[in-house]
Amino acid sequence: MSSESFAAKLARLRDWENRNLPTAGTILGYDVVVFLAATIDSGSRTPARSLYETLGYSEAALRLHIQRLQRSGYLVRARDGEDGRNQSILLTEKFIQAWRAYEAAFADVFGGASAVREPALHV
Repeated sequence: MSSESFAAKLARLRDWENRNLPTAGTILGYDVVVFLAATIDSGSRTPARSLYETLGYSEAALRLHIQRLQRSGYLVRARDGEDGRNQSILLTEKFIQAWRAYEAAFADVFGGASAVREPALHV
């Protein structure tokens, strides 16, 4: 059993995230990465509109982060439909590899996903 505190483990994971995930060191960036990672098992494609409607940030701020991810090679944007007005976000292998490495880092820090349980909240 590790004597490392939960806070120390969380700090170690956060350091890994900042060094290895394309979050730009922001909560918005982290939220975008987690939102997009949820699409990996369903084809790695999501309508851009769903990102804008689901996350509680301005569309302009989200667009800037999406552009940053695209320039860094983590995703591509593609036009959908016949008129091309709607866009989808497609994850690249670079994004998927970064997320898989994150899953491994999480498991290393916390001993697997089952080791982290949602606490009972007493209100």
